[in-house]
Amino acid sequence: MKKRNLTLALIALLATTASLTACGKVSKKDGVLITLNNGGELPQDINVDEIFDRYLTKSTGVSAYYNAICEVVIRASIEETDKIKNDAKQSVNEKKDLAKSNANSNGTSYDTELDNILKQEGVEDLDELRDKFVYDQLKEKANDDYFENKEKDGKFELLKEYINKKVPYHISHILIKTDSASANDGGYSGEISESEARELTGLVAALATGKTSFGSLAEKWSDDTGSAEKFGDVGIVTTDTNFVSEFKLGIYAYDLMFNAAGVNSTSKDADRARVGMSEDAVAYFENQKIFKIKYDDILAMQDYVDVTTDKNGHQVNEGKAKYYPRNVYFNQLFNSHKPALIISNKKEGAFKDATDVPELKGLLEDNEYALCTSTNKPIMVVRSGSGDSSSDGYQGIFFIVAEKSGITATTEDLVKYYDYKKSVTEYDNLFDQGELNYVNFHKAENTEYNKRADEIENAVQSFDQMLDASIFEYYYNAGNFKISDKITVEVPKYVNGKREGTETLKLEDAIMGYISNTREMYAFNNENTLNQAWDSYVDKLAYIDENRSEESTRLIPLVCATQFKDANDDGNTYFERGGVCYGRN
Repeated sequence: MKKRNLTLALIALLATTASLTACGKVSKKDGVLITLNNGGELPQDINVDEIFDRYLTKSTGVSAYYNAICEVVIRASIEETDKIKNDAKQSVNEKKDLAKSNANSNGTSYDTELDNILKQEGVEDLDELRDKFVYDQLKEKANDDYFENKEKDGKFELLKEYINKKVPYHISHILIKTDSASANDGGYSGEISESEARELTGLVAALATGKTSFGSLAEKWSDDTGSAEKFGDVGIVTTDTNFVSEFKLGIYAYDLMFNAAGVNSTSKDADRARVGMSEDAVAYFENQKIFKIKYDDILAMQDYVDVTTDKNGHQVNEGKAKYYPRNVYFNQLFNSHKPALIISNKKEGAFKDATDVPELKGLLEDNEYALCTSTNKPIMVVRSGSGDSSSDGYQGIFFIVAEKSGITATTEDLVKYYDYKKSVTEYDNLFDQGELNYVNFHKAENTEYNKRADEIENAVQSFDQMLDASIFEYYYNAGNFKISDKITVEVPKYVNGKREGTETLKLEDAIMGYISNTREMYAFNNENTLNQAWDSYVDKLAYIDENRSEESTRLIPLVCATQFKDANDDGNTYFERGGVCYGRN
């Protein structure tokens, strides 16, 4: 008999469809599979002989026990209202109408098309179909009640769990595309166009003045049109956001390995574990210093964006584009693929130090100042892309701002920042008071506030890969259910991760173990995926480091750019047709 019939048999034994009442915990009894307190004078027992001896065999597995009992718990916990019954009846009628329509369209019979629909729904007749639609609504109501109870009265239990597991960052950025560059340039031979070089240096110069907000410059300059329309606002980035590693992992690496608040935190090991940072990644970054790009070099690059010949009009080094000054500067300054800061030796405009921006503590030498936003947040720079432009990908330079860090901020601060339960009026008032959070980050219309609040709520409600199990535990642990400890099942036995025969467990232990083991499997897979991403990222960085090292001589020195125009062909100067840079790989 189908598993569905097993569940229906369990349901048939429920004495009432009323919601459970808080009548105290029930006790376990011999010969009883599960006992429920349904609000009557006596708890309702569901006997083993009536159900499992008839419908289940050992080959069915623990998951069948769990699924059946889970449905019993939900049905007994949520009231089956008249509205739910009527909606289910209406859904059945719609399926019957669909069967009639399909029969006319396909030249078949109503019974044939109805049978196809029933098979698709996993039921055998219309009564089971109606019952399935009822249960779908009960589950939806159980979900809603679960979320409401977990988040109400400012508890935000699920939001806290989401913050801890997914490490959300609120990010703004500006993307300057450099599609002339290749994804496989090894960090030393990238080439960009004159227009790309002008855009890149022009943006940095505009940021450096400090006269215009990061958001306004994003709206004007960013090649990511979607975020540009929102003043550079990318939204929430988490451990499972599908962003390129230099962007996502670069953010984490900056906070965990360079930012003093993260490096010196008592929870740094736990934080590294939360983002799945591998041992190889930790070891790599522990031997690194934050990469620094000199602002004066970027200004110098502006003077060379269109230079391709020497002072006599000759193409130096046989016209090899990688020797063009703009490309020499591009590779030296922007092509390390590491998290970087733009620094100046003057504290002016948007350049600030740790006295203004505590996150810069320990990162700057004396008389060094880093490019920051008007809101005193460092601007991290990184080169990355998703492929070459010819393959529908892109290459570019990201200018990234962590509007709210998921690592250096406290859980309490993050809960306040991602509070999605306030009214539009409350968000407006907070904005007017200068208290920004994710929802009111930009002054907006009501619909935008609601959209951003819904974004957080949806994230909170969908991050749990074992949501059904969490909801089951929530209702089961309320104390109204007990699974008999006399019922045992045979399950696979594992020792040190290897299967060694089977073992017999109490049904309740087997079900809870099934839930726990499945959670551990998801956690392991998630961590392993992140570990692999980190390893791949640092392997790439190590490869680029090797290419850029002095020993390799692959990275063309800046002198080849600054003295490019001095090369000539008179045979009397050191820089004849490229001089010291001529003949390099």
